[in-house]
Parts: sequence; structure tokens; C-alpha cells
Amino acid sequence: MNARTDREHLFTVALFFVFVAALLLALLMGTGVYRRIHAAGATSGEARLAGSLVANIVRSKDAEDSVRTAADPEGGDALVLTEHLESGTFETRLYLHEGSLVEEYVPAGTPYDATNASVLATTNRFDVELDPAEELVVVTTDEGTTEIALRSGGAIEDDGATGDATDGAEGPAAATAAADNDADAEPATTSATTAASESTEGGERQ
Repeated sequence: MNARTDREHLFTVALFFVFVAALLLALLMGTGVYRRIHAAGATSGEARLAGSLVANIVRSKDAEDSVRTAADPEGGDALVLTEHLESGTFETRLYLHEGSLVEEYVPAGTPYDATNASVLATTNRFDVELDPAEELVVVTTDEGTTEIALRSGGAIEDDGATGDATDGAEGPAAATAAADNDADAEPATTSATTAASESTEGGERQ
């Protein structure tokens, strides 16, 4: 009878330890899952924050001929917002640097220097597209795409300088070619005039 009681007691103790071990394992697994979900949520929040911050900055700088894109030091897209103030012309530059969206506020024409920039949010992607017809700035980050409507007419700077420069380059070349043709044609005309004069003189002599 005592042996049976001892076995039941041992079985109860073993069952209790199995239950405790299963509970601890479930708690550990739940903690790991929570950490992963929390990390994913934090990353998603940072990405959404990036789009919202860019939208607020663009709206605060919204003015005529104030929005354009440029190449950042890492070869990606930089969104450049220009301000024309009495003290001079300044640029707010938004671009990606080492996995972070940064903001740099400098006088226009200053070389890029990410060490002087402020970190806005964490994202591995920052693509910018400008739609002059719809007056839209389209920004894409890790989380998705944000469309920012511009309120000022003509806020996106005109990018037609390349065509003008090409036309200007062709103009001088065409003028030079025309001048060369005129120079070549002038001796030929002189030769023809001389030949006609000699022929007339020969006819008079006959």
C-alpha cells in the first residue's frame, strides 16, 4: 500500500514539473513572438512617420518654383525645397543616408554634407517623383507611397534648361557651317566672274 502511494506521489510530482516546464516554454515562445511583432510594428511606424514628416515639410515650403529633385551623395533621389528670403536663397534637402532619412538646411549651392543633417526616420528606401501636371510630389519609403498635393501653382521647378542648352549648342555649330559654306562659295563666284570677263575680252579681240 505504501509502495502504491509512493508511486502515485511521484507521478503527481512529475506531472507537476512537466506542467511547469510546458508553461515556461510557452512563456518564452510568447515573449519571442511579442518582441518580433513589436520590432515589426516599430519599423512600420518609423516608415509611416517618414512619409508624414516629408509631407509636412513640403507643405511648409510650398511656393512657386520651390520644389525639385537632385542626386544625393549616394546616387539616390534628393528632394530639394528652395526658399527665397531677404537674407538669401536657402535649400531644405531630404535624402537617404546610411539607412536613415535625413534633412539638411543650407544656403543654396552648398555641397552636400550628411554630418550636418538631422535624422528624421529610419527607412532603406526613399524614391521621389514629381508630377507637374497634377502638382504632386510622390514619395516612396519602406512602408509605401505618399502623395503630397502642392497648393501653389508652378511649385515644381521647370526642368527645360537641357533642351535650351542643346539648342544653343546647335546654333553656333550651324552658324559656323554656314559661314564655312559662304567662304567656300566666295572663291568659286570670283573664279566664275573672272572666267566670264576673260571670255568677253577674247570675243572683243576676235
